[in-house]
Amino acid sequence: MATVQPELIAVGSNRTAHALDCSGAEAAYAAGTLVALFRPHEARVHAVLRGHTARVNSVRFAQQGRLLVSGAADGTARVWARDGDAWRAGAVLGGHGAPV
Repeated sequence: MATVQPELIAVGSNRTAHALDCSGAEAAYAAGTLVALFRPHEARVHAVLRGHTARVNSVRFAQQGRLLVSGAADGTARVWARDGDAWRAGAVLGGHGAPV
């Protein structure tokens, strides 16, 4: 009998490209205007970051996973900071003349 193992966890997106970055046992990925944080060992999304007003194009962990930066078609980059097991919104970097 064949064994099936999940290799992709996705959120519906109407065929738009998604950004993904991993840090340790956590992955961040773009899902429309949201950033979802996924723990593969728990097989669940444990946090959803809201704040962008247009499609998120990029996500990147920094400082050993303590910070996360997301960029979107709304012309902003947002910095999110880990606060224990949660994430909190930090700086909003605007002024970009094009999607980030």
